[in-house]
Amino acid sequence: MLKMNFISKLLNKKPTKLHLQFGRYSNVVNSPKRHSYWDYSFKMFEAKKYQDSYKSLLLYLENSKGDNIKLDIISKYRFNFDIIQGSKMINGKVNEDGIFLEVKIAKITAPEFGLFTNLLEENYYRHYTKYALDSDSNICLVFQSEHANASPLKIYYALREMAVSADKNDDFWIDQYASIVHSHSEHTLEASAYEKREKFLFFKKKYDELDIFIANNREFLQAYPGAHAYMMLDFVFTMDYLLKPEGTLMRIFEDMYKSFINTSFQNPADKMGVIYSYFLSIAHLDQNAFYKEIYPTIYTFGIPDFINHQRVEEIIKSETQNMAWYFANGKEEIVVSIGRYIVGYLMYNFSLPTLDREMLHLYLKVMEHSFFTLFEPDISFVKKNKINKKSILNEVSQIIKRHKEIYKEIVFDLDSVDFKNLAVFSQSYLTAVAAMSFSKELSL
Repeated sequence: MLKMNFISKLLNKKPTKLHLQFGRYSNVVNSPKRHSYWDYSFKMFEAKKYQDSYKSLLLYLENSKGDNIKLDIISKYRFNFDIIQGSKMINGKVNEDGIFLEVKIAKITAPEFGLFTNLLEENYYRHYTKYALDSDSNICLVFQSEHANASPLKIYYALREMAVSADKNDDFWIDQYASIVHSHSEHTLEASAYEKREKFLFFKKKYDELDIFIANNREFLQAYPGAHAYMMLDFVFTMDYLLKPEGTLMRIFEDMYKSFINTSFQNPADKMGVIYSYFLSIAHLDQNAFYKEIYPTIYTFGIPDFINHQRVEEIIKSETQNMAWYFANGKEEIVVSIGRYIVGYLMYNFSLPTLDREMLHLYLKVMEHSFFTLFEPDISFVKKNKINKKSILNEVSQIIKRHKEIYKEIVFDLDSVDFKNLAVFSQSYLTAVAAMSFSKELSL
């Protein structure tokens, strides 16, 4: 029998210092211990030891830092717990009869009948949770179940549906309705003044650079809308990954990408016109509004779907072949954009194997070295506008070393990477990542 000290594991938390965060949360599980918690939760459910089943599921849901879940034991059959998902916190209660989950999303200071109608309509389509209004006028998502019907799988998906919806909708509703205000967000963290300022200045710098490039190359981009798309989506994905905004800017990035994948446009020019209009809408983004979007977050559930290395390889190979024409026609700035687009697309849309994710993060540390040196002054992947081959190769070796405990064998062709300039490095490094091979995970 798997032995676990639930109380000591979940109660005795050590404070965790949050460092600079990148991209959207990915809860890829590489730990055999975490897999064992999942299995044990089902075992206890089948044995009708429901409290132990819930506690084991909570252990499975802990993130790598262990700072997203808190447990409060009341008695043998009763306990409460909190689960953090970004700006929202789910409150759970377990007693002799069943389990109850609730998250308070936002507070209404005056009736919003249009919103009420939308919530009632959305309740019809929800699988596990329902919107409700509590006695203090808080918009909530709720779920309840008797123990016999609360399998670990059902509770997992109920928690995920609740967490993702609540975290995504609070800022949106507050932006849309003047009578809605933040509620129960005391657990949220604050970014340093330095981080907010430097991220804002970096955003403005990158925006202005792209705006100037578009103005100076308008005829070329109109003739080759594919190049225009690469430039715009490179901006969207790279800014989202590096800045990690949590409000209006995040949704504008989402709208730009949704417009790109929208198949209803009759021609590429119309599509790029819509994307460009979103781009122009953030030209004069208010500094204080930007600051409100920048804060560190604690997550439990990742949103993107997981893909394996084979799929990563396919995506990289499919896109890097488009670099050849731009190389041949002296458009190396587009080559660089394609490379960043590839990495951004993968980071934005998918949860990746940790080895792939770290290799691609290193790529961005080279390509966007001016950003990373703001927060890591000793970083040396690019010196005096020249790529530091030795430093990069050393970092690749360190990444491989860290993953030796997960994978039996890792093969990465360092000799195939060309460090001549950022364009050729971009193509050769991503090709090497695609060709990288590693054996089956030890945890499986």
